[in-house]
Amino acid sequence: MRHFVGALNDGPEGQSEREQLAGLKPQIDALNANFKEVGEAKKGDQINFEFTPEAGTRIIVNGQPRGAAIPGENFFEAVLRVWIGDKPVDADLKRGLLGG
Repeated sequence: MRHFVGALNDGPEGQSEREQLAGLKPQIDALNANFKEVGEAKKGDQINFEFTPEAGTRIIVNGQPRGAAIPGENFFEAVLRVWIGDKPVDADLKRGLLGG
């Protein structure tokens, strides 16, 4: 879990992506707080991100919502870009997340 959260906090390599994330600092702080509430992941845990326009981004752990919803479609898109965008912070993680 630390690797996953650290990737967002470290941000992507490109300057424009870093500037975009800097504008989302309140949402990133909220995501960090949500992950703190979740705690350490155990082997077999399923952790999903869910986005709905009405609520925002939620963390779902083993089918249960955890933490407060984080508003903003732009935030959800930024989170996805960090891990599965054209220049992910960790190519191996991207392959693992996408199943190959």
